[in-house]
Amino acid sequence: MIKQRILAFSCCVAIALSGFSMPAAAAKAEKGPHEDLPAYCARVGTDDTLRGYTPDLRDRTLRAYKTLQSGSGAQSTSQADPDELDVHLKADANYRCMDGRVMVCSVGANLPCVKINMARNIPEITKYCRENPGADDGHDLALAITGHDTGHSFQCRHGRAVVTGTTWALDKRGFAKKIWSVLPD
Repeated sequence: MIKQRILAFSCCVAIALSGFSMPAAAAKAEKGPHEDLPAYCARVGTDDTLRGYTPDLRDRTLRAYKTLQSGSGAQSTSQADPDELDVHLKADANYRCMDGRVMVCSVGANLPCVKINMARNIPEITKYCRENPGADDGHDLALAITGHDTGHSFQCRHGRAVVTGTTWALDKRGFAKKIWSVLPD
């Protein structure tokens, strides 16, 4: 199961980097006909369904990304070719509605724009600890083992998975706070 997760993750990264939509994008919900996302969110209030990028959100998304990246030393992409930006944002940006506002997240290798799994008992991790006695080394397990969307860090102790802490502070809807930002007006 762990190998399947790693292969599935690698596959999704390769697809995203090639400019194609990830399989999860196919499950993204549609807005009403001819309705822009801010109007949709204002109308429905809260909807946790992830939605994909549209070029009309480019400037506001870039402003939101600057807010998320402030202090990180990331280089600005505001001078980039708009068509190149659209390709990047199509693979990168995720949107949802919370309290009538549009929220945006930039997906990354360790940045899950999905609801965080706060389960303390994850069968795949338990199985890994049972089958890998050498993993009882006092270190937290790698994200490749626990999953990038797991809300807890784990260690193997005596063949059992033990929660050692939390990995994300969550918003009231169960998403990682620090990687989601309100889309500016």
